[in-house]
Amino acid sequence: MGLIIFVSVVVLLTIFIVSTYNTIVSRKNNVKRTWADVLVYERKKNQVLPKFEELLNDYKEQESSLLEKITALRTAVGSLSEKGTTPEELKSVEALSVEVKEGLKVAVEAYPELKSSALYAQVMTEFSELQNDVAASLSIFNSSVETFNTTIESFPGSLVNQFFNKERPVDVFSDSVAQSGFEYRPGI
Repeated sequence: MGLIIFVSVVVLLTIFIVSTYNTIVSRKNNVKRTWADVLVYERKKNQVLPKFEELLNDYKEQESSLLEKITALRTAVGSLSEKGTTPEELKSVEALSVEVKEGLKVAVEAYPELKSSALYAQVMTEFSELQNDVAASLSIFNSSVETFNTTIESFPGSLVNQFFNKERPVDVFSDSVAQSGFEYRPGI
């Protein structure tokens, strides 16, 4: 009878450890997938950027700095990779995206006929939607990171992780420029 109880406890403990191990692996894979989604949306900008260049060709002399920023953004987006891209690299790409969008707004103010262009309206809509998609996917990524980190930092996941998975917490994506706009600091 004692042997049956001992074997039952060992089997249940093994099932529990394997289940917790697999949960950690699954959540780590979810973090990787959601980060890849962020990069996919970021890369889609490369499909829209040539349209901006086409629009600005008529105003090339006056808007050469904006064209240079668009080229820099295309290069930066093209260099993103699923395995080697860090949040810092993505932050710089996002900063370039904001500069391009602001530059386009200035160009439209300088050339009202550009604003009335149907192509301009379509391209700006696409670009804005892509920016929103990136923001939404970053939110999902941060949620996945939170779930993963909670799993490996709380008991019993922390114990299983310490002995088997040995995963480290993943940093959430944060935007220091956006944070600077808030006076409140939660003190975490």
